Amino acid sequence: LRQGVVASITYSNSFTPGDIVYRTVGGYAKSKADSAANAEVHGVVQSATGSDFVVVYSGPITGLTGLNDSAVYFLSDTVAGSAVQTAPTALGTINKPVYVATSATTAIVINMRGIETGSQISTFLTTVPPLTSSPGGSGYWAANDTHFYVYSTVSNVWRRVAISTF
Repeated sequence: LRQGVVASITYSNSFTPGDIVYRTVGGYAKSKADSAANAEVHGVVQSATGSDFVVVYSGPITGLTGLNDSAVYFLSDTVAGSAVQTAPTALGTINKPVYVATSATTAIVINMRGIETGSQISTFLTTVPPLTSSPGGSGYWAANDTHFYVYSTVSNVWRRVAISTF
């Protein structure tokens, strides 16, 4: 039996399963990665009626739809309460992983710390990208003994240059 940290909350709402929510003064609202304040995450809604809801703070969640197994889902910066597979990249948005899919309908809630896009100078990857089309973002870079890699947001590909002795 898989169990996570779950709570049943009495609160008038219009939430649906899969909504990502946070605590507000006196209530709850759908989270959105468009600002640090809106990107707080209390948990993911497991089930809801108009007068209460069950929220998963961390651990397994069921009843979701349309997920890609093993994909990481981030808080959306465009649709409140939603998760997307690609982290927001617009300046000032919040890159916040929320869960990892374990099937098309299940996931593990991993409420992690969000990072404001543009608040870091660069992001160093500990492994080099295996393909030019590997995921990346603004300021992403990597290096190994033979090459220096930089992600190009103009063409959305990785570029590399050989390293030589001097």
